[in-house]
Amino acid sequence: MNNPLITYIMQNKQVYFRKITKSMIIVTDSPLETVACSIEGMAFKTRTQKQVTFGILCLVDAETGLPVREDHQDFKRLASKLLAKGPGTPIPGFRFSTAPVKDKEGKPTGMLWVEADEVFEDSITPPEPKAKKAKSAE
Repeated sequence: MNNPLITYIMQNKQVYFRKITKSMIIVTDSPLETVACSIEGMAFKTRTQKQVTFGILCLVDAETGLPVREDHQDFKRLASKLLAKGPGTPIPGFRFSTAPVKDKEGKPTGMLWVEADEVFEDSITPPEPKAKKAKSAE
Protein backbone atom coordinates (compact mmCIF):
# COMPACT_ATOMS: atom_id res chain seq x y z
CA MET A 1 0.00 0.00 0.00
CA ASN A 2 1.58 3.26 -1.13
CA ASN A 3 -0.21 5.96 0.88
CA PRO A 4 1.73 9.27 0.73
CA LEU A 5 0.39 10.39 4.14
CA ILE A 6 1.55 7.16 5.81
CA THR A 7 4.97 7.46 4.11
CA TYR A 8 5.29 11.06 5.30
CA ILE A 9 4.29 10.14 8.86
CA MET A 10 6.79 7.30 9.04
CA GLN A 11 9.58 9.61 7.81
CA ASN A 12 8.67 12.52 10.10
CA LYS A 13 9.53 11.32 13.58
CA GLN A 14 9.35 14.65 15.43
CA VAL A 15 6.23 15.77 17.29
CA TYR A 16 5.63 19.22 18.76
CA PHE A 17 3.55 20.18 21.76
CA ARG A 18 0.37 22.08 20.91
CA LYS A 19 -1.87 22.01 24.02
CA ILE A 20 -3.14 19.99 26.98
CA THR A 21 -6.74 18.84 27.13
CA LYS A 22 -7.67 17.02 30.34
CA SER A 23 -5.30 14.06 30.38
CA MET A 24 -4.19 14.18 26.74
CA ILE A 25 -1.39 16.01 25.02
CA ILE A 26 -2.26 17.39 21.60
CA VAL A 27 0.72 17.50 19.24
CA THR A 28 1.49 18.54 15.66
CA ASP A 29 4.02 17.38 13.10
CA SER A 30 5.50 20.88 12.86
CA PRO A 31 5.28 23.99 15.00
CA LEU A 32 2.36 26.26 14.11
CA GLU A 33 3.79 29.58 13.01
CA THR A 34 2.27 33.05 13.01
CA VAL A 35 3.08 36.31 11.27
CA ALA A 36 2.29 39.81 12.51
CA CYS A 37 -0.34 41.79 10.64
CA SER A 38 -2.43 44.90 11.05
CA ILE A 39 -6.05 45.62 10.18
CA GLU A 40 -7.42 49.12 10.62
CA GLY A 41 -4.46 50.02 12.81
CA MET A 42 -5.01 47.06 15.19
CA ALA A 43 -2.24 44.52 15.65
CA PHE A 44 -2.98 40.83 15.13
CA LYS A 45 -1.21 37.68 14.11
CA THR A 46 -2.32 35.13 11.54
CA ARG A 47 -1.24 31.53 11.25
CA THR A 48 0.83 30.59 8.26
CA GLN A 49 -1.20 28.20 6.17
CA LYS A 50 0.36 24.81 5.64
CA GLN A 51 -0.67 21.20 5.92
CA VAL A 52 -0.45 20.21 9.59
CA THR A 53 -1.07 16.77 11.06
CA PHE A 54 -2.50 16.72 14.58
CA GLY A 55 -2.10 13.84 17.00
CA ILE A 56 -3.03 12.72 20.50
CA LEU A 57 -0.53 11.45 23.05
CA CYS A 58 -2.19 9.53 25.88
CA LEU A 59 0.17 8.45 28.61
CA VAL A 60 -0.17 5.39 30.81
CA ASP A 61 0.99 5.12 34.42
CA ALA A 62 4.21 3.09 34.46
CA GLU A 63 3.32 1.21 37.64
CA THR A 64 -0.41 0.55 37.29
CA GLY A 65 -0.74 0.34 33.51
CA LEU A 66 -3.79 2.63 33.68
CA PRO A 67 -4.21 5.79 31.59
CA VAL A 68 -3.09 8.87 33.49
CA ARG A 69 -5.73 11.37 34.49
CA GLU A 70 -5.37 15.12 34.85
CA ASP A 71 -4.80 14.77 38.61
CA HIS A 72 -1.88 12.30 38.17
CA GLN A 73 1.15 13.78 39.94
CA ASP A 74 3.66 13.16 37.14
CA PHE A 75 1.22 14.26 34.43
CA LYS A 76 0.62 17.54 36.28
CA ARG A 77 4.39 18.14 36.44
CA LEU A 78 4.82 17.30 32.76
CA ALA A 79 1.89 19.51 31.76
CA SER A 80 3.33 22.37 33.79
CA LYS A 81 6.71 22.06 32.04
CA LEU A 82 5.18 21.86 28.55
CA LEU A 83 2.87 24.80 29.20
CA ALA A 84 5.81 26.87 30.48
CA LYS A 85 7.80 26.13 27.32
CA GLY A 86 4.77 26.81 25.12
CA PRO A 87 3.31 25.50 21.87
CA GLY A 88 5.87 24.36 19.32
CA THR A 89 8.12 22.72 21.91
CA PRO A 90 9.57 19.47 20.49
CA ILE A 91 8.75 16.29 22.41
CA PRO A 92 11.66 13.93 21.70
CA GLY A 93 11.21 10.17 21.75
CA PHE A 94 7.70 10.13 20.27
CA ARG A 95 6.28 9.81 16.76
CA PHE A 96 2.99 9.58 14.96
CA SER A 97 1.59 6.09 14.59
CA THR A 98 -0.35 5.09 11.50
CA ALA A 99 -3.46 4.50 13.63
CA PRO A 100 -6.17 7.14 13.15
CA VAL A 101 -8.05 8.56 16.12
CA LYS A 102 -11.69 7.61 15.62
CA ASP A 103 -14.87 9.20 16.91
CA LYS A 104 -17.64 7.35 18.79
CA GLU A 105 -19.12 6.15 15.49
CA GLY A 106 -15.76 4.72 14.41
CA LYS A 107 -15.04 7.37 11.78
CA PRO A 108 -11.51 8.81 11.49
CA THR A 109 -11.20 12.31 12.97
CA GLY A 110 -8.19 13.38 10.90
CA MET A 111 -5.90 13.00 13.91
CA LEU A 112 -3.42 10.20 14.60
CA TRP A 113 -2.34 8.47 17.80
CA VAL A 114 1.19 9.23 18.99
CA GLU A 115 3.45 6.55 20.42
CA ALA A 116 6.92 6.18 21.90
CA ASP A 117 9.55 6.05 19.20
CA GLU A 118 12.09 4.26 21.36
CA VAL A 119 12.25 2.20 24.51
CA PHE A 120 14.22 3.88 27.26
CA GLU A 121 16.52 1.89 29.51
CA ASP A 122 14.79 3.21 32.59
CA SER A 123 11.30 2.19 31.46
CA ILE A 124 9.42 0.12 34.01
CA THR A 125 8.22 -3.32 33.10
CA PRO A 126 4.47 -3.68 33.66
CA PRO A 127 3.62 -5.57 36.86
CA GLU A 128 2.91 -9.26 36.55
CA PRO A 129 -0.75 -10.18 36.95
CA LYS A 130 -1.50 -11.43 40.43
CA ALA A 131 -2.02 -15.18 40.64
CA LYS A 132 -5.45 -16.30 41.75
CA LYS A 133 -5.48 -17.85 45.19
CA ALA A 134 -6.33 -21.53 45.18
CA LYS A 135 -9.46 -22.40 47.10
CA SER A 136 -8.65 -24.51 50.13
CA ALA A 137 -10.46 -27.81 50.47
CA GLU A 138 -12.17 -28.20 53.78
